[in-house]
Order: sequence, then C-alpha cells, then structure tokens
Amino acid sequence: MPFGIADLPEPRLTTWAVHPPDIARAAAASARAGADLGPVVSMSRERPDGVRLDWRLATTHPAPLHGVTPFLIDWETSPHPAAGDLPRAGLLSLRGFHPDPRAVTAVLRAIG
Repeated sequence: MPFGIADLPEPRLTTWAVHPPDIARAAAASARAGADLGPVVSMSRERPDGVRLDWRLATTHPAPLHGVTPFLIDWETSPHPAAGDLPRAGLLSLRGFHPDPRAVTAVLRAIG
C-alpha cells in the first residue's frame, strides 16, 4: 500500500499533496530545501468505467519531515478523480507540527 498505510495501527493522515504548475521544478526545489521526494514518476490506471487516468507523482516513503511537507502530483490531462459524483467534504483547516519548523517552512517556500 502507498505511503505505508498498511502498517498503520489506526487511521490517520499520513501526508498531503499539492499540484504545482511545474512538478519537475517543484520536486527539485523541494530536494534542495531538504525534502527529497525522489524522481518524478509517470503512473496510470483505468477506472471501472474505462476512463484512463494518467498522472505524474513525486513522493517517497518514508515521507521527508514525517509527511508534514507535501508530496507532488500532476494530473496532466486526466480528469481529477474527485471531479465525479463522489461524496464531498470541505476542509476547514489543516495544521502540521514538526520539531524543526524552519525546515518545514524552507520546503514550503521552495515549492511555492
């Protein structure tokens, strides 16, 4: 399972994603700032209705800085999976805590 979720003893948020304008540039900036996400990898799958989804992803496990900084995703020309008739929920806030907030801030600034 991705992000090590098969090994979790209970449900929890393990990381989060952002969609930068240029995923390769953002991945390089993240690495320079101290959160190396590894190479940008092309991935795909076919939905049950036959629609093919293609995306590029930059992530690694374990996540740098304990997942407080995001992994990167680019959905390319594929429809976003959340754009369908799925239940929706709003995000009111998101807080992250880390013993080295300066390191986290450096990565977040680097990726914009």
